[in-house]
Amino acid sequence: MEKTISHQYQTLILVLTVIFTLNNAQAISTDDAVQFSSTGQSLFNGSELDPHLFKIHLINEQIPETVKGEIRRTPDELPLSTVLAIWSKALDTCQGYSYTLRVASITLATITPSADECINGEIRYKYCTIPLKTGWSNCLGDRYRKTWVKDVGAGIGPRPTRPATRSYDIGMELRYSMDIQAGIEGGYILDPGTVDIRVGGQASISSDADFAAAGEIIRIDTTFNSDDDKYQLKSRFPNIDFNLGTFMFGKADIYTQYASVDYQTGEQLRGRENIYTADSRNTSVGNATVDGVVKFADTEWLGANFSPAGIDIRIKEITLPIFRGGVLEKEFVVPGIIPQPGVPSFSFASMGFSTAELGTPVESGYNCGECVPLREFIDADGVIHNTVPTGSRPLFSGLTDGSSLTWPVITDGMQDNDFFRMDLDMDVMSLLFGVPLGVVWEGPVVKTKFGDLDPIAAVELNALDIDISTFFSLDQHLSFDPNMQITLNFSPQVQVRLDGETDFNLLSSVTFTVGSPIEIIQPEVGVTISPTYTLSDNRFINDSKINISSVLQETMLQMRLYGLIPDITGSALGIPTNFAALKISPELMQPQTIFQSNITPVSLQGFNNNQGKSMFIGVTLDKTLEGNPDNTSLDEFQSTANGEESGSSTGSFDMLMLLMLVVFYLTRRAVSRNSPANGQTK
Repeated sequence: MEKTISHQYQTLILVLTVIFTLNNAQAISTDDAVQFSSTGQSLFNGSELDPHLFKIHLINEQIPETVKGEIRRTPDELPLSTVLAIWSKALDTCQGYSYTLRVASITLATITPSADECINGEIRYKYCTIPLKTGWSNCLGDRYRKTWVKDVGAGIGPRPTRPATRSYDIGMELRYSMDIQAGIEGGYILDPGTVDIRVGGQASISSDADFAAAGEIIRIDTTFNSDDDKYQLKSRFPNIDFNLGTFMFGKADIYTQYASVDYQTGEQLRGRENIYTADSRNTSVGNATVDGVVKFADTEWLGANFSPAGIDIRIKEITLPIFRGGVLEKEFVVPGIIPQPGVPSFSFASMGFSTAELGTPVESGYNCGECVPLREFIDADGVIHNTVPTGSRPLFSGLTDGSSLTWPVITDGMQDNDFFRMDLDMDVMSLLFGVPLGVVWEGPVVKTKFGDLDPIAAVELNALDIDISTFFSLDQHLSFDPNMQITLNFSPQVQVRLDGETDFNLLSSVTFTVGSPIEIIQPEVGVTISPTYTLSDNRFINDSKINISSVLQETMLQMRLYGLIPDITGSALGIPTNFAALKISPELMQPQTIFQSNITPVSLQGFNNNQGKSMFIGVTLDKTLEGNPDNTSLDEFQSTANGEESGSSTGSFDMLMLLMLVVFYLTRRAVSRNSPANGQTK
């Protein structure tokens, strides 16, 4: 019997534990693995993609229209013959018209003015209305006699008998203008470049209760933890296309305007005589000569395309791939003092072009001097960073790097993010004192139809080489803030209060930043919450700068090989071509920024939304079933507590009543098992 009672006691404890659990809600959460990615988005935006043009005028002569001479309004005397000719012409003109006399829609006469009528400027014609006829004879009284009067102008006046004076425009003007422009024009344009983004990790939502009473406030928290192997910020720097050309435009216009008198007819004469007209743009022939004015169509003589793959040079219509990696060197030398074969030259300047490594993330072994680039670093705020920095130049090289002995190999100072270097050789000034500190021997120069290329091979020897080197570099810092948003959809609608707000609002969905909490008011039938994760409000910043830095390079006991063969073999086989006992390179200044991109944050596109798992918060069992005429059963109510449909139940089972029923049920069952049955005794 003790075992039976103990067993029933354990069962009672288990049931009470279940009831206690149902009435004392625990926190619940859902976890989702989310992944966002977007490729081919623009690295640069806005006005940075517009063509950047420049124009330098070497000749700009403009003369606006200039007037020499004068045309005046002045009186002039016409001889009698001219006046008579004018009068006769006027009389002929006047008598050349005819006029129609109509009375009561009846044409009574067609009249041509006489000489006297033209002189006076008026026609007077007699007619009778009853009977209707021309003239006054046989009219039936004076009241029917009419005179038709027609005004034919001011009248030409009587026949002239002496000369006359009239006002005329008399004189001549010389008018000229000129516009001659010539110079250099060019510009550069870059494509947008591309950036690829990948973000991934674990997102979750959690509530502080899995069951809550209707009207109770529930707190919901959201989190996101990125995975190290599921985020990426990768970029391709744009191609830069540069062009340089010439323009020449000429326009000239010289002509005369005059005014005079025709003494035969007395008419005012006006006219224009072109002396010289030329417009170089008003021709269909390119690069032609028009009336002695040269016309060049806007012509690109030189172009260059800089890309991570290399540099292409355009000369007129022909494209030359210059090189595909490494550094392109060009020396400027002065001939020996005595221009004889075998006499060395002296280098006074050199240039270097490089295919800069401008994409991110930088490769392992990336050289930016004294710097450590960020390679897809994600900070505590979840922002991804990638950099192509401009670092300090190493101070020592050669036999020592400043701390230990090394092979006597030195570099030209170029770093992976440099695209141009200009050296000025200061020790060439020693030529003035007859003690050159360095010499250059060059082999045969490779000749092409486009000009001379570098020599086949050359060697430069320096006892002491002092250069001022200027480097043009790109410094780039890319950052991407996912700023992940979450949309919670509620079924049914609930009262929602966002973090920092004071009032609740009835909503079916709400969107906010992941990491922020919200609060809801539990509805009477529980609530289903479905999350959706999005990067629609992400922020991307491209902070790109072109920097200039200058270094004083002092090299002792240097030997440098260059030219086509050393450059090709050294680049292909990795063989050093520059040796020195020691090189010291103190910087003359900190890098100076001459260009900076627009650092206004932009939102990248192309990300898909991630749908998360739903969670349900049910109604607790610690309320009575008030207002339930159907007396909902325990099984039905427990179904409601587990998120199932249960009609219109508005309360929960009374805790004390449930406990009494369980105790009664277990006690009765224990007694029945220990009572005599079927005639058996204990």
